[in-house]
Amino acid sequence: MRRVYFILIFFILLSNCGKKQKPIQEIISPEEASIIEKSLSRIPPSSTESFTPIYVVDEDGYLHITDYNYLKSLYDLEYSVKYKSFSFFIYNIVNHKIKLKIVDFNSKSSKCRIVQNIFKIYRIDNIEGLIDKYCFYDKKKNRLLLKKENLSACEIETISYYFFINRYKKVLNDYSNRIYFIKR
Repeated sequence: MRRVYFILIFFILLSNCGKKQKPIQEIISPEEASIIEKSLSRIPPSSTESFTPIYVVDEDGYLHITDYNYLKSLYDLEYSVKYKSFSFFIYNIVNHKIKLKIVDFNSKSSKCRIVQNIFKIYRIDNIEGLIDKYCFYDKKKNRLLLKKENLSACEIETISYYFFINRYKKVLNDYSNRIYFIKR
């Protein structure tokens, strides 16, 4: 009987080996990383790429909000010897293939842990679950508006992080004090 179970488990494992895993979606492509590198090397650098919010999770699991300008400075000061080019560096950082150290960030920079109840919604229902629970669609302007009432700063940043990894751009409207998400 034990032998039958062993053979059955063996065949189940063998049949799963041929199944393709869902590919991990890139946040930026190598080509986009090269374009960003070129635009930051211009004088003055492009403000669009310079100050685009980037969400990075460090080695200790903290979520940091940064931008390409900061990553360029960090690369020049600390990582240019270790990585062959800035485009290679940002491609791997933004796509979470390389984790930075917590000391790579300013002690005053905002850092949060991923909020677990938001993580659970995302894990089960993907970005659609977050859209259903935390956003409403602005048909006039073709964008999602975050319902940020009663949300903490870390909850807002966790939601923004999941939108970021799904290729949405976060737009802050200082005048109306609103946060929008636009598909890139």
